[in-house]
Amino acid sequence: MTAEWAVLLLLSLLAVLNSAAVIALMRQRISAERPAPAPYGPTPGTGLDVGVPVESLSAGADRVLFGFISPQCGHCRVMLAEFVRVSARVRVVLVSAADPAEMRAHLAAHDVDLPLVTGPGVFDANDVPGPPYAVVTDGRGIVLAQGGASRPEQLEELLSRADALRPPAT
Repeated sequence: MTAEWAVLLLLSLLAVLNSAAVIALMRQRISAERPAPAPYGPTPGTGLDVGVPVESLSAGADRVLFGFISPQCGHCRVMLAEFVRVSARVRVVLVSAADPAEMRAHLAAHDVDLPLVTGPGVFDANDVPGPPYAVVTDGRGIVLAQGGASRPEQLEELLSRADALRPPAT
């Protein structure tokens, strides 16, 4: 190999590396300019809309966990037992867009006796992307925390976030 070939090879290699660096920088700039996607679910600090006043569902509790579920959702069936378990320490209300009779039959088949609110537009009214989803509110319906609830640890994390926002007991 002659010196001319070595120089030509080195220059070609540098050109390829330079092109790769330029492409990487362009991708980085494009992704930085792209706006973040809007978050799903009701915004903390706003009121939850389940079609009835939350005060009528809270039974005097200072916080309420709303579990958005569907009878066709496999994760929801798994999480029903978790919603029942959590109901021993926090008020739990299940929310569904399904037909009320179908939803009540589904809950009865799983031995779940929790308050239920149904409405065809309840998911859309709260920008809930799909079940299972959970929203923790105060007793007046002000959203404290929200997010997906397909695993027990997600539910616990939401309750912890909501607890952190509660005023200290006096």
